[in-house]
Amino acid sequence: MYLIAAVESGNSLLNSIWGWTEAALALGAVIFIHELGHFLVAKLCGVKCEKFYIGFDIGGWKIAHFQWGETEYGIGILPLGGYVKMLGQDDNPNNAEAERERALKKGTAAEGLQPGLSVAAPQFDPRSFIAQSVPERMAIISAGVIMNILFAFVLASWAYSIGVTYLVSEIKETFPGEGAWQAGLRPGDKVLQVGHVPGQQDNEQFDFDDLKQKIVFSDLDQGLDLKIRRVGVEEPFWITVKPDKQAAVKNGMPRLGIADSATNRLFEGEPAQPTSPADQPNGVQGGDTIVEVNDHPVHNFAEIETELAQHPSDPLDFVVLREPKSKAGAPSPAPGQGPSAQAERVKITIAPNPRRMLGLIMRMGKITAIEHGSPADKAGIKPGDFIVEIDGEPVNAPNTKWNPITLPEELRRRAAAGQKSIKIKVSRDRKEGQPEQLAFDVDLRNPTWFEGPHIKGAPMSAPAIGIAYRVMNIVQDVERKGPADASDDDAKRVLPNDTIEAAHFIISKEYEAKFKEVAKDDFKFSEDEPNWPIFITVLQQTPPDTKVELTIKRGEKELKVELEPALSQRWFNPERGLLFAPNTNKIVAQSFGEALDLGWHRTLRDMTQIVRTLKGLTSGQVSAKNLSGPIGIAAGANMFAREGFVPLLLFMCLISANLAVVNFLPIPVLDGGHMMFLLYEGIRGKPPNERVMAIMTYCGLAFILSLMIFVIGLDISRLFH
Repeated sequence: MYLIAAVESGNSLLNSIWGWTEAALALGAVIFIHELGHFLVAKLCGVKCEKFYIGFDIGGWKIAHFQWGETEYGIGILPLGGYVKMLGQDDNPNNAEAERERALKKGTAAEGLQPGLSVAAPQFDPRSFIAQSVPERMAIISAGVIMNILFAFVLASWAYSIGVTYLVSEIKETFPGEGAWQAGLRPGDKVLQVGHVPGQQDNEQFDFDDLKQKIVFSDLDQGLDLKIRRVGVEEPFWITVKPDKQAAVKNGMPRLGIADSATNRLFEGEPAQPTSPADQPNGVQGGDTIVEVNDHPVHNFAEIETELAQHPSDPLDFVVLREPKSKAGAPSPAPGQGPSAQAERVKITIAPNPRRMLGLIMRMGKITAIEHGSPADKAGIKPGDFIVEIDGEPVNAPNTKWNPITLPEELRRRAAAGQKSIKIKVSRDRKEGQPEQLAFDVDLRNPTWFEGPHIKGAPMSAPAIGIAYRVMNIVQDVERKGPADASDDDAKRVLPNDTIEAAHFIISKEYEAKFKEVAKDDFKFSEDEPNWPIFITVLQQTPPDTKVELTIKRGEKELKVELEPALSQRWFNPERGLLFAPNTNKIVAQSFGEALDLGWHRTLRDMTQIVRTLKGLTSGQVSAKNLSGPIGIAAGANMFAREGFVPLLLFMCLISANLAVVNFLPIPVLDGGHMMFLLYEGIRGKPPNERVMAIMTYCGLAFILSLMIFVIGLDISRLFH
């Protein structure tokens, strides 16, 4: 019986007919193999199999069927699994007694009389399921699960014999305030080991997906010990990273707050964000490999980011390696390989990327996190502190010059100009309830990376001192004659102390198709939804003529104010709109034995994943909202089918391994429930009480149906959100 798998499915349903056909065949194959196991072992035991169906023929409705010998083969109308109908066996308690009666062998009472008993024991048709011995019935029941494990093993081995592409366990960026950021991980850091294991060797082929799995199922209190190789640091070092518990609760599973790796090669299809400085005629092209920035050789994404971070307001000269035009349309270099020897050097100048500003200075909130070992940490600043003054200038005050959005770049500029430290005064709550003000001399560092919020709810961060802080939705001040102060009509402009409750981007028809995701995204702002930083980040990625509609609370009034962002002459985004391809590598088994070894370890990993997911669900560490039902799994199969044959094989391996584990859970109606009853019968020498079995089966059926309704509801919700 096919149930459920904990997978990350695509959020959108793709319309490719071939993709959906492949997805249907793939999932059908997994179900077929499971039921084939039951069928073959039942036949070996001499059991009469009356039906073999993929899908359920509810009320007699079926897509196709035919009779071959004594068995009817078919495809049912309800695509939620499959079943083999054996004489004398039925999972439905309503039919169980009738099926038992049908399997009874008609004969005299004397034929069924047991020694010492005056009542005839029931004599069943020797070809019925219930007439078989307990070991035989156990073999029949467990055959589906065993076949799924073997099938997963074969699929994974096949995939590794062709070649499996994986994401290198290198960090592209950390999310401000979260575990990896607090631990001090940097863009370009590569994970070599997870956990201190005696004799364990550094793994240059560590898979980023493996790392994510270990994060999800880690001990939230102890954290993860990671061995890191960092660009510019001679020896690898160990660092302990703790997943953020609050983020785990909010997002449904633990995470460290890291984005997967990137390389110095640009995406094939879209090498630059539309309308960004990098998106220009005769500019970068898909598949270009950046090898120099401002005459500095670069070999990876981290080195490119260093150049971008240190020259945000300057035009930059990029040298790229580009395959000759004769190779146009040819596939990109294989994972782990660089450009060919025939690639030509092309020089491209990319202008700076001025910020789009609304002329608003929002109120700075409390510090939410401190980076371990940072200047702020060494100075004694703590999470929960409120910054009151910076270098003697008040922060949340009328006519303040400190904008929490531009604060990170201001501190970076000061550090680049040679300023060694900065004076920061904070307000800190005491146990007695009366806050105290403390002053600190905080060293300034000139970071070679940049940080920014990329998810809703994320704080701002200032890498020059190592703090993450909230930005409130209350307007502290308005820049004179800026976009928010362009009108003389108070109803059409923003005023100090206004509370911004929502924002919406107005995209022109010229750009509507390319920016449809941005156009439909509405931002809400409140104490529980501190989304101003991510809203400003997304604003930077909008087309030139974008307008912003703000919903404002002013006293008891609610106003709608439309603003036209202006390009800043002072503040710039370090990013130029370049889109980098993920840093991938490829494992190809060099022998049949190696393919089997890699395939078996992949199968064990997938089985372990679902076991740990179930454990996480029971402990609350993993939210049930992360589960996918049949619609989500089908969408995932379609997505992987479009990525290629090998990704589809690995997805089928995951589903087959999931199906094996889930079906062997000790829940009546599932294979594991049947095994539970058979174990009881084998130990006691008699079947469980029929009434008790019926009640337990009803409970199991109710649980499964409730679970199916729940996950299908989640699938439908994802389709519309």
